[in-house]
Amino acid sequence: MAISRRKALQLSGVTAAAITVTGCSKYMEETPSVQAAETLKSSAILNSSSVVGVGNPAPIPSAKGPRVVVVGGGWSGLTIAKYTKKYAPNADVVLIEQRTEFMSCPLSNLWVVDAIDLDFLMHDYLQAARENKYMYFNATVVGVDKAKKIVSTSNGDLSYDHLVLAPGIDYDYSDWTTDPVLEQRLRTEYPPGFKAGSEHISLRNKVLDFEEGNFLLTVPTGNYRCLPAPYERACLIADYFKLEGIEGKIIILDENPQITIKSDGFGSAFEKLYEDYIEYLPSSKIVNIDLEKKSVETELGEVIEFEDAAFYPKVRGGKLLEVAGVSKDSIFNKQEGDINVFTYEVNGYPEVYVTGDARP
Repeated sequence: MAISRRKALQLSGVTAAAITVTGCSKYMEETPSVQAAETLKSSAILNSSSVVGVGNPAPIPSAKGPRVVVVGGGWSGLTIAKYTKKYAPNADVVLIEQRTEFMSCPLSNLWVVDAIDLDFLMHDYLQAARENKYMYFNATVVGVDKAKKIVSTSNGDLSYDHLVLAPGIDYDYSDWTTDPVLEQRLRTEYPPGFKAGSEHISLRNKVLDFEEGNFLLTVPTGNYRCLPAPYERACLIADYFKLEGIEGKIIILDENPQITIKSDGFGSAFEKLYEDYIEYLPSSKIVNIDLEKKSVETELGEVIEFEDAAFYPKVRGGKLLEVAGVSKDSIFNKQEGDINVFTYEVNGYPEVYVTGDARP
C-alpha cells in the first residue's frame, strides 16, 4: 500500500515530537512559580534594601524590608507574589500589572461555549493583594535597569532587591507571513484565544454566532501555551455544535505529526464522539493564508476553505523579556527567558527571575 506524504511526515516526526514533548513536559509538570518562590526564600532577600536614587519614583510607600518586584499578574505572577510574602513575611512584595481585573485562561474554553459564567473566570487584583498582604501596582513596565536594579513603569520607577518577570506569551507569526498588515488582520479578525481578555470574547462570539460550514483551528509546533487546550477547545466546540444542531465542522490543522498530549483520549474523542464534527489533519504546515477567499494552503498542497477561524501561531516569551534584556532564542521558540531552568534565575543576574510561560 502506498504511503501518502502526510503519513510519511507523520511517521518521520514521531520520534522528534516525542523527544520535544518529553523535554517540555519535564518542566511543565513542575510547579515553577512555587519553586521560584522557594528559591527567593532561601536566597538573600532578607538583607536590607539598598536605596537607589531615581528621577520619578512610583507613588508607593517606601520599602520597610527587602523589595521583591513581580511583573505580570497571570497565574505565575500571582502565585509568586503570594508565596514570596508567605515564605518571607518581612519582604516588601509589589505586583506590577497593567490590567485592572484578572481573567483566567484555564477553564476559559468552557466559557467560550457558554458552559460557565464569566464571573467564574474574573477576579479582583486588589482583593488578592489584600488577602495575601502584598501590594498591587497598576502600571505598565517600560524599562528595566538591571545594573541599578530599577524598574521603570508608566507610573514611576521602583527599585528592587529581587525582580521576577512573568510576562506570559506573545505570538510569533513569522512562519506564516512577513506582511505586518496580514499579521495585524490575523491578530484582530482571527485571534488565537490564548491571551486572556478580548481574544476570548471574540472567540466566544464567533462560536455562538456560527451557523454552518468549516470552523478552522490551528495547533503550532514548539513549546506553546497549554498543550491540551487546542484539542480540548475543538472537542468543546464540536459538542456545542452537536447539542445546538449546528451543521458545522471543526477542521484542526496541526503542524505536529500527532496529537501532542493525551493522544489516546483526544484521538478517541475525535474518532468516536465527534466523528461528524471534527476533522483532524496532522503534519499540516500552513504556507499561505488568503483572508479574502477565506482559505489556507498547506505544504502538502491542500487548500482548505473556512467560514470562520482562530489561528494559533507559534508562541514566544512576552516582549518585556527583550525590553529587560533577558531573552534568547531556544530550540523550541524565539525569545524565551535566558535562565537556569532549574532555579529560574536569569543567567548573569541571579537576583532576576523569569517564570511562567515565558520560560523555556
